[in-house]
Amino acid sequence: MKYVIEIAERGTAYYKGLRNLWCETFGDDPEFVDAFYDCFGEDIKGFVILDEGGRVCSALTCYPVGAYEGRMVYASYAICTAADYRGQGLAGALTEYVKEEVILRGGISLVSPAEPSLEEFYAGLGYMPDFHVAPRAVLAESFEDELDEFEFDEEDDFDIVRPEADIRKIDACLYNKYREAYLAEIPHITACEELLSAVELASEGFYTINGGDAVCCVSEKKRGQLIVSELIISPMLLELSGEIDTEVAQLLAKYFDAFEVSYNMPGAGVIQSMVAGFFERTETGAPLPYFGFPID
Repeated sequence: MKYVIEIAERGTAYYKGLRNLWCETFGDDPEFVDAFYDCFGEDIKGFVILDEGGRVCSALTCYPVGAYEGRMVYASYAICTAADYRGQGLAGALTEYVKEEVILRGGISLVSPAEPSLEEFYAGLGYMPDFHVAPRAVLAESFEDELDEFEFDEEDDFDIVRPEADIRKIDACLYNKYREAYLAEIPHITACEELLSAVELASEGFYTINGGDAVCCVSEKKRGQLIVSELIISPMLLELSGEIDTEVAQLLAKYFDAFEVSYNMPGAGVIQSMVAGFFERTETGAPLPYFGFPID
């Protein structure tokens, strides 16, 4: 059976096929897909594989995420194949095709494996692990329980001071200023404005903690669990305490009334993204490169 790869431009039947397959695979609404594409304007491209009857049977969306060491980085995202066409290598063929297109134009191609099992699959397509993240999770702290365990003389005259946090929602521009300042000593992708708009669309927004001690992007709060796709602490605070992220996460739990906070930070942990068209760093002891913004 013969397959054809086409570009799915907005307003065409190819794009509608891509959008339908995206929604069918990932559970998003068509309006979300349209709004996602709107964030990137002309810089986003959809690619599809058609069967002999012209049906979209596999699709991929490619968009810019920012600059890394003077080169633009493009993510291949929402890679999907219709249920009755899976197992035939279509997603791999489409991913490899887009990878070569990106590299040919001088860019770096990036994929973010949704699960560790996909790392081997992408490695077979020529991608290498290069961007890492440190995933962590903490339970909300019960301050009242701590007070019950604290022994004191009833005659003592003191005020009980409960921890408070100044947590405020900020726009993408201000968030990015904090982000760039705090990541200055860490090799990272400098997020482009279009990516930040897409992240803001797909998340609960950007926040600053205690006047800039830390900043974070909150993905969602679901059934009492807060998911923070990115938590970046001020380097000055990190120097004072290696456990400061736990304290910040517990402040977020209290503010959002969550029992648990899962969050990602720059550092060693798991492979967050893999790249092609760029050689992996080999310096020993250097900070691991950081991306931070795959859109879940």
